[in-house]
This record gives sequence, structure tokens and C-alpha cells, in this order.
Amino acid sequence: MKILFTLIFFMIPLTALTQNTIESYLYWFNSDIENMISGFTGHEPGEPVYSFSASIGSDGLPDGLHVINFRFRDSEKKWSPVLSRFFYRMPVSEASGATIDRVSYWFNNDVASATEEAVSGSGSFLFNPSVSAEALPDGLHVINFRFRDSEKKWSPVLSRFFYRMPVTADSEARVATYSYWFNNDVSNAIEQTVPQSGSIVINEKFDAATLPDGLHVFNIRFKDTTGKWSSTLSRFFYRMPLQETNEENLVSAYQYWFNDNDAMSFRVDLEQPVNPLHLLADIEVPFLEPGGHALNIRFMDLGGKWSPVLTETFETEDCNPGYIEEPAGEVEVCQGSENLYTVQAALNVTEFHWSLTPAEAGTLVTDGPAVTVNWDAGFDGSAALSVYGSNPCGQTEAKSLAVEVIPEPFVIAMDDTSVCKGQPILLEVVGSEGVVEWNVEEVTVTPDEETTYTVTATNLCGVAHDQVVIGIDTPPSLTAMDDIIICKGEQIELVAQTDGVLAWCSGTNVVAPSETSAFTATATNSCGIVEDQVVVTVKPLPLLEVMADAEICEGEEVTLQAGSDVMVSWSSGTNVVSPATTTIYTASAEKDGCISEEQVTIAVHPVPGTPVLIQDGDRLISDLPAGNIWFFDGIEIAGAEGQEYSPEKSGEYFVKVLSEKGCLSEPSNTISFTVSSSLILGTRDIHVYPNPAGERIFINPGTNGGESFTVELLSLEGRVLITRKINNETYINIGGLAPTVYILRISHAGETRMIRIIKN
Repeated sequence: MKILFTLIFFMIPLTALTQNTIESYLYWFNSDIENMISGFTGHEPGEPVYSFSASIGSDGLPDGLHVINFRFRDSEKKWSPVLSRFFYRMPVSEASGATIDRVSYWFNNDVASATEEAVSGSGSFLFNPSVSAEALPDGLHVINFRFRDSEKKWSPVLSRFFYRMPVTADSEARVATYSYWFNNDVSNAIEQTVPQSGSIVINEKFDAATLPDGLHVFNIRFKDTTGKWSSTLSRFFYRMPLQETNEENLVSAYQYWFNDNDAMSFRVDLEQPVNPLHLLADIEVPFLEPGGHALNIRFMDLGGKWSPVLTETFETEDCNPGYIEEPAGEVEVCQGSENLYTVQAALNVTEFHWSLTPAEAGTLVTDGPAVTVNWDAGFDGSAALSVYGSNPCGQTEAKSLAVEVIPEPFVIAMDDTSVCKGQPILLEVVGSEGVVEWNVEEVTVTPDEETTYTVTATNLCGVAHDQVVIGIDTPPSLTAMDDIIICKGEQIELVAQTDGVLAWCSGTNVVAPSETSAFTATATNSCGIVEDQVVVTVKPLPLLEVMADAEICEGEEVTLQAGSDVMVSWSSGTNVVSPATTTIYTASAEKDGCISEEQVTIAVHPVPGTPVLIQDGDRLISDLPAGNIWFFDGIEIAGAEGQEYSPEKSGEYFVKVLSEKGCLSEPSNTISFTVSSSLILGTRDIHVYPNPAGERIFINPGTNGGESFTVELLSLEGRVLITRKINNETYINIGGLAPTVYILRISHAGETRMIRIIKN
């Protein structure tokens, strides 16, 4: 929205005026002057007005009512009076999108009679009603305000003094006189009459020449035709030191802003400074909510000094965004490039909404009315960049800019190749983007020597190059390896050097001829074929025959045997071996540098474990169930092959075990067996339990109870471990013995019985 203002401003020639500068400030809370905080304003020289805008932390203060105090120092090290403002520190709460929805006001702290009104919800609110004070008596009063948000939370109370004048019968009273003075010196007031009117505009020069430099107060009041004076209006001003100059002063620029938002001001520099300035211009308005607003404007002279601020009020009704133009920027861009686009729009457009079609054409980095497009390196073709503007009241139509995304140029020439001398060849391009051009006029060439040809592709985004090398072919060169002598059965790799395509008559270059042979190599290219030969002489291997594989038992020896027309050597270093495990032995025979090798495997079978022999009455028992061979006085007993044997003769008995592979164990322990006819049958009633045993072995003599028995526990080697005398059932403790097999020997009246005991 635009509002047309006509303002006429006369700049007073500043013939003896220089401007001071506000350099620094101090502020503190409440009365804590000892903890004042200072800072520099960074104020530009020549600017008499300084707007202090800062975020001041109050984290150290408790919630509740406080006072903040300010004062400022100018470039002449003079301090201003202290400016104090009340504020209320609210409890910290979570931020929300609350809006103002209700206002409440009352007079003279009479909150019980407060008037409450609903207002349209907004984050900020300009309260400008006509509040009736007819029920109040004449004199000084206070009006109190507070506001409620959409979360039902009330603001602190804002209070202002006002004075209610007596109502007179003369409703046609007019302003007739005004009186002004400086620094509250009412005794020296100057009174001026004016043409009687219901309102008055004063455009006078007030002489302040007698005042010293520094801060002052200007006071003014008005008297009507009934003789009643208005309240006094007071304004601060600062008188600057004067500096003599003879140059004419002119208006060079003006600056304007709306309401109290001086942080968002607009400056216009005049093409030609003038005095006076007749300002007749369309002033574009930023987004303002419907309702009453104020325009503030000031003017700057050639000395860089600003005039006082003029303020005019106006009403807005339509707050919709005014317009938006087509985006401006490059319409032909390179693939993968980065381009900036901008758009002109009405000042009351607060948001800009950019989009790209298709979306995969690139990514957008928006910055209000500007956007940076990072075009995708893999996209080319047509795209549309669109934008529309909006503010809280609505949005504009979208405007678009058509953009053509051009790929980076590229060119791929044919592979390097060769031709026979005098043969023409066509230079070809495999792929390209852009305008293609070779560095020769004709693309069919007949080079006499190796030549490099260059092709270029050109478009808006640059130039790309590629090259192809055309060589000149001659019949191939070929050099085969020297003739060679090998041993029969040896494998050899045939080698040849060539710049053509190599082939061997054998079909492969790895051969193992059984007799002397000649191998032919051929080399081929487009210009011919050449041949070369390699003679491979094959020497016979020495004769070598070895014995058949053999089997032995663990601990046995075997003699390795081989036949040859030369000396034979074994990998074992000797031909008499006794391997502990199955082993492969290699025999080697060498003659004229040729070696024959043969292998013999000697399988080694384990020897069975040594059996343990026990006596059970008139029986001898082996602890191994199979392969037993019994011996009497060192001679094998024919046909005795079971686990048990009942001797018929007195003498020395032992047993050996034969494995399935024919390996014989060491002899067992020897038992001297005596054949006696005086065996007491009762000893066969002896009962030993448990077996296998744990901690104890119980012995029950059965029908022989009451008689004396000798009980001995022996190791398998025959060593006596425990001896006891018993005549009734008892036990022996074997808990301290290692788990294995033991022999329990029971003797009575010259008779003996052996029992095999297993200890767990």
C-alpha cells in the first residue's frame, strides 16, 4: 500500500552550528549505582539524535517491579540527566504464539470499576479508543491499562496522568494566545497572540541564542478566548556549539519511518540539494495492520545534520501485499552453477516464497527477496523459478522466470588407432555437447606419420577438448626367445617380443614336449605377418624305480629300496628308517642335470597297550577283551586266545595283545600260578563291593566269617599299597588313591584269591 504525503519543509540555514556526538552510556538497576554498566554507542559523527536499542539482561533480578536508569555522555564529556523507567520482570515461561485478545482500563486505581473490552487477536496491539472521563471531577487523575493474551495471562498495569479541565458554557472557545519559556523559567515567559482558531499550527523560530550549550527544556501552553490556559507541553532539546560558515545550507536527504519502529527507517538522498524542499512523493508503506498509524520524517542538510522529526497520523484499511514482479537473473545458466536471483516487491510484502520446477533441477537458499539457486550437476533442460509474496493479510500471485539449464560442454573422440601408411581414416566423435570442431578442415585424413588430432566442443558454459592419436602401422616386429634345452616332463613358457598380435603353432605358449620339437611364433597386424621359431631340446630322465608302499608297527624299522642307473638319494638322508607316524619318503636320481623323483609311503600302525593280568581263583583274566595271546614259562600256548585262561600247570603266566594290523603289545605282568588241590571252597564265597569303587571297598568273608584273613591292595606293578587283617565284614578306605585299576589280594590258610578293582 502507498500513501501520498505532501510535506513542505524549510531548512533553517545553519550558519554557526556544529553538531555534538553521543559517545557512551551508563545504566543500572534500581539504586545499585555501584554496579553500573557502561558501553560505547558507536554513534556516527554529526548525528545529534541517538536511538538506544539493546537487549539488556535482567537474569540476576528477582521477579517483580524494578527501575532501570540511563544517562548518556557527549563528545565534550558532558553527561545528560538520568532517565529512569519502571519495568516488571515476569516469571520465565515457555514461549508460545499467544496473541492479545482483551483490554481492561480504569481510573485512579479503582480496579473494581474497570472496563473490559475484547480486541482482535494480534501479537502487537495499538490501543486508540475514545475513553470517556465525564464521571470524573475536574483536576488531576490517573488512567490505568492492562492487556490479556490468548493464554489468559494479564500484562503489568500501565498508568498515565491526565488533567480534566472544568467544562465551560462557551463551547465556541478558540485558541487566542500562547506562552513559552525555557527550563521552567515561567517568570520570563514570552506571550504571543494568534488569530483565534479551534486549532493552531505554530511554525515559528524560537530564539535560544542566550542559552548556554547543552541540554534544555522548552515549555509552551495555550490560552483560549475564555481566558483558560492549557496544560504545559514540555520538550527536551540540546543546544550545540556554533561554528561560523558563509555557505548556503541546503536539504540533501530525508528519512522516514512508521510508528515507533525507527529501527526500520528508509532514507532517500536527493539528486540535487535544495532549500526549501517541497516534498511531493509516493511514500511506500511497509506492512501495517489496519487502523491508525504515524509517519515520522526528518531532513538532513549539507552538513550532515538532521532536522527535528515531523509526525503525521493516518489510517490504513487495506493491508494486502501490493505487488510482486517477475524474478530477475540469468535465463541461461550452466549445469552445476550457482546463480543469484532477486525480485522487486511492494514494501508491505513481509515473506517471499520461492520454488523451483522441477524440484530436482537444483536447491534453493532463500534470503527474503533474493534466492541463490545451486543448479544440480546432473540436470539440464528447462526449469521455472517462481516466487510469490505474502503478509499476514494475504498473498500475491506467483511470478515465474523461465531458465534454460545448459550442460557443461564435453566431447569424446574415437579411440587412438593406427593405419597402414597411405590408408585414409575418418575422424569420429563418440559423444558431445556443444558445437564440435576438429583442428583440420577435412575429417577424413591420410597421415604419413603418427599425428595427434584435436576436437573441441563449445557452448555458453565453456570449451571442452579431446584428442585422438592416429599412428602409422608397419609389418610387425617379432623376436622369439633363444633355443632351449629342458628335461623330459618339464614345462616351459614360450616367450616372444612383438608389436603385433602374437600366436604360437602349439596354440598355447606353455608347453611340455616329450621329445625335441620346434615351435613357430607368428606376429600379425593390419600390415602383414612375420614368423620366428624356438627349438626345444628334450633330455631323457634317469631311470628310477622304488619299492612298493609298506606297513610297519610303531617302533619297527624298514629299509627303503630303489633301483636306478645312477646313485639314488632319499629325503630321509638314510634308507633305514623308523617313522613314528605314517610318512612319505622321496627318492631322487640325477643325471646330466635332469632329476627323477619317486615316492614311497610307509604306514605306521600303533602298538596295542600293555594288558594287565589278574588271578581270580583258578582263573587268569586279561583286562583287554580281544587279541590276547597267552604264554606259559615264556612259550606261547597254542589256541589260548580268550580274555580268560585256566592254568593246568604250575608256572609263570603272562599275556600279549595282537592288533588287527598285526602289532603285538608288550607282555603283561607275570603271575606265578600254583595248581593246588587244597583250595578251600569257602573262599569263593568272599564278596567284595562296590566295584567300581569310590571312597571305600567293603569285604564280606561270607561263610568264612570268624576266621582270620589277610587283605592286600596292590598296584598293577605288584606294589603293596594297603594291608589289613580281617575276620568279619569290614572296609578299606581308598579315597586318597588315584583313579585307575588295582588288584585286591585276599589270603587265608595258604590260599590266595585275586580280585580286579576299578577306582573311580
